[in-house]
Amino acid sequence: SGPDHQPPDQIDQVISREVADPEVLSDSPIVKPVPPAVHELVTVEVALAGPAIELHSAGRGRFIVARIEEKNQLQVIDLVQKNVVSTTTIPADVIIAAGKDCILLIHPEVHRAEIRRLPEFTLLAEAELPADCQMIAAACGVSVNGPFLLQGYSITDVSGQNSASRYFLLDIKSRVCKVVETPSTWMPTSNSVVRMRASEDGRAFAAWSPYANPQGLRTLVFDAEMQTAACNYEPVNVGHAAPGPAGDKI
Repeated sequence: SGPDHQPPDQIDQVISREVADPEVLSDSPIVKPVPPAVHELVTVEVALAGPAIELHSAGRGRFIVARIEEKNQLQVIDLVQKNVVSTTTIPADVIIAAGKDCILLIHPEVHRAEIRRLPEFTLLAEAELPADCQMIAAACGVSVNGPFLLQGYSITDVSGQNSASRYFLLDIKSRVCKVVETPSTWMPTSNSVVRMRASEDGRAFAAWSPYANPQGLRTLVFDAEMQTAACNYEPVNVGHAAPGPAGDKI
């Protein structure tokens, strides 16, 4: 943020271009962020197709992706245009994570992921996920196009019992899943529901298990090259946890 930011009603038109494949996705801005309010809180009312059970920030804060459970839909809210700009239908079990220009849709039963462009949901690529792991959560920074942090559990038998939590980084350009080494204390109970949030730059992550006791506060911070990560775990109830934009606060 800074003095050169303009009010939302003075933002330039969206910078648009066609993206044929994920190789084109880069760190150059494709959509401009919504400048932060300095003096007042602006309220925007947008009519959705139904109650939203999930909200995902994307496009450097310009978009909100709302999950409408009763209709199995995703709707993209553009905070500059102040309305819903696209809607798509998804299976009920899809896991969602959004980044700067794209959204990741994980189909856990078939171990496959789709990378789609925002806000139109145009298919960019598909990726195969580890067949011996059931994915349960994912997260990405809103100002980067990955890598996406995925969490799942190893499937040791048909019921999935006696399984261990595992973490991966999914690079959307190479479509490669790389294992992230984490200590045993960072791993939640097998099969448990997990929520994950990322810092704006996608290097710091926070995770917790909302229905466990304690929920457990887990933080993971990668180095600049996304090669190694510092992990921390606290056996506390947190309710909700989100890293700050720079990843240095939670």
